[in-house]
Amino acid sequence: MVGAALELLDRVDDVDLGWDAYPYTATSTTLTTRLPTWALADETPPAPARGRARRPALLARLADPAERARIADALRADVLLSPDTVVIASLPPGRYADCRGLSLAEIARRDGMDAAEIVLRILESHQAAVSVVNHAMSEDDVTTVLEHPRTAVASDGWIMDATGPGHPHPRNFGTFPRVLGHYARDRGVLTLPEAIRRMTSLPASRLGWSDRGVIRPGAVADLVVLDAAQVADKSTYDDPWQLSVGVRHVLLAGQPAFTNGTPTGRRAGRVVGS
Repeated sequence: MVGAALELLDRVDDVDLGWDAYPYTATSTTLTTRLPTWALADETPPAPARGRARRPALLARLADPAERARIADALRADVLLSPDTVVIASLPPGRYADCRGLSLAEIARRDGMDAAEIVLRILESHQAAVSVVNHAMSEDDVTTVLEHPRTAVASDGWIMDATGPGHPHPRNFGTFPRVLGHYARDRGVLTLPEAIRRMTSLPASRLGWSDRGVIRPGAVADLVVLDAAQVADKSTYDDPWQLSVGVRHVLLAGQPAFTNGTPTGRRAGRVVGS
């Protein structure tokens, strides 16, 4: 709902809360999130995210004609299914492997059936290991959240190669350059120093880290050299496998990880506890 973010932020204004956001109007999650919660009950062990999980309890329900019909009816009654906005991002090899990048509505029209049936067939064919991009947010709300001084910037993404299968969310490739370029430089939603603070010292301070996210003697030398006039995201929903531009050098713990736009192969990073 447009404007919902402003109402929510007003409610928590007097509470010591921090949060993060990414600069996109779509989410990325698993196709199983479109199902009623009872259809996912009794999964053991809990399934990992990113669409890779197998869900034996769900698959058993789908194999039962009565339970399958019950799930299909629930999907048809759910106005939040929004088949035009749910796009297949990735899934294992199988019957619907050619549907990456297509919406549920497009697949349903192609195959001559409704979206509820398509959801169940895709889940059955790919062992419920299906991830989607869901276009479900308002640009006004994204801007409102980014403007709030307590909003840190995070991608909610994962490490990707330069190319690969499927249509992953562009947040994996362009989150930080998009904030620096599109929202700070081009639109003026944030100043450049403030945008950088949201990515560095703000989240570090919320985690109680005094030696990260800042540039000073004694701090960990995680440093980025970028061209503020050129930094930009290139990844899109239709063509996500594009790396951002404008970052010149990256030092990780003082070691060059990225020099003149090229990875050095050095791996100086380590897992940091809170």
